[in-house]
Amino acid sequence: MILANHPKFVKQSLNYLLILSCLSLVGITRIIAQSAPPSPVPVAMLGLQPQLAKNLADGAVGLAATRLSLNLSDETGVRLLQFAAAVDSKNSNFLYLNSVVKLGREINPASIPVKVTDEQYIAYLLGVAKIQKPSYFKLLLYSLVGVLDPSHRTAIIEVHRARENGLVVDFDGIIQRLSNSFPPLPVSPNPLLPVAKAKRLGDGATKLAQLKFSEQGRQSIAGLNLMQFALAIDPKNENALFLKALLLGNHPLQVISIDTTEDVFFAYIGQILDVTENETVKLLLLHLSLIKDPTNQDVRGALQKAQLEGKDISFQALVDSLNRQTYAGSATTGGPFGGGAAKPPAKATLDEKLKNSQMRDVLVSRKWTLYNLQAKEEWFFEFRPIGAATSAQGTCKGTRGRLVHNWKRWQIRNSILTIDGYQSFKYEEVRRQWVQANGRKEIFFR
Repeated sequence: MILANHPKFVKQSLNYLLILSCLSLVGITRIIAQSAPPSPVPVAMLGLQPQLAKNLADGAVGLAATRLSLNLSDETGVRLLQFAAAVDSKNSNFLYLNSVVKLGREINPASIPVKVTDEQYIAYLLGVAKIQKPSYFKLLLYSLVGVLDPSHRTAIIEVHRARENGLVVDFDGIIQRLSNSFPPLPVSPNPLLPVAKAKRLGDGATKLAQLKFSEQGRQSIAGLNLMQFALAIDPKNENALFLKALLLGNHPLQVISIDTTEDVFFAYIGQILDVTENETVKLLLLHLSLIKDPTNQDVRGALQKAQLEGKDISFQALVDSLNRQTYAGSATTGGPFGGGAAKPPAKATLDEKLKNSQMRDVLVSRKWTLYNLQAKEEWFFEFRPIGAATSAQGTCKGTRGRLVHNWKRWQIRNSILTIDGYQSFKYEEVRRQWVQANGRKEIFFR
């Protein structure tokens, strides 16, 4: 008798396959040479049109078959199969390929009657994403584009936007949240300057920042300052946002095509300096002028005069001030999760400084948990002080597993904790928690 036909052997084999199937979870990619990847777990996709779901799943399965035929542990192939399971778990092509993969059999790509190239499928994904309302499904489409083409500009920007707003952006995490409600995202504020002028300054600063990073490396102080200025002067600038996403996402730096030159940019700075009435913008442009000519005595004299008048002329303080003014000037715009704009602070009295110092001691004395009720997430935050106690400011870091929150800086003014210039909280002594200063209850620290 052939062993494979023995009833006891068949029963044991089926039990073994059943155990393997149960252990196969979405989000756990077992990299074992030429062994079957985990079986995708179906995720309910409410409201997705059947034909759209089929088209998305068919394309993903067709591309997955080609990759998995060469290596069962191919990460992109596994992601494609996960995606197909998420959008159409009953798709016949998915069910066939998934069963072949689970059995560890040889895959013949020709057996999947779907012929599509990476470029064609990426174009289709982007077309579908463009007409979707903000949702985890839309974010998943962009994430899959990034899986297929890690250097794709649109995918990098959209995933970065989501990360900036505190959302989970890893592929497995997005799939697990497909049935969750999507938190409302903030609209970028309008620039203080006229749109055309702001964009020209933002593009020029981005072009020069890119050059500095290329010459001096990713830690270039001049490059970082230029990038911060670009996003502060023109918050909707796609080129600046792309450069920031490349840096923070640890992507290889790419050449960003911007039609300007260094000389043209600095000449335009001179023009804006002659006409702008915004003191913060003027001081920032003076700082940028020193990049071209660090010895310019007229520029240095103007900055020194402002300092003698009691103004904080440090570049970071000016960028923070410009961000606050921009959010405050956009009446219909709030920070992420409805945090609202922080008003430029008035000069604090001695009594206010002492109160701020006391609130600072409360904040830095322990670690806090940020509860985001809309996103159904918890983050663990640590606040560190910088400078004198009465300055009541510093840096912060929030983590959730291996993920790092985008909030970086904090300050306390008039006993109000403001994070990154837009998200404001007040302290409740009885409950020992920081709640949103605008009265909303979506997020709080405890």
